[in-house]
Amino acid sequence: MIFNPDPAAAWAGRKDTVAIAWSELSTSAVAVRIAADRMRSTTAGN
Repeated sequence: MIFNPDPAAAWAGRKDTVAIAWSELSTSAVAVRIAADRMRSTTAGN
């Protein structure tokens, strides 16, 4: 049973959701990497 009459529109919406989730994921990954680099440089500095 297909509830959505337009699967292409549903797929487009899903792709948007995936893109948003992916950008949030990569943003937080970058933030984690920056924090790790800062921690590493502070420990190296001491």
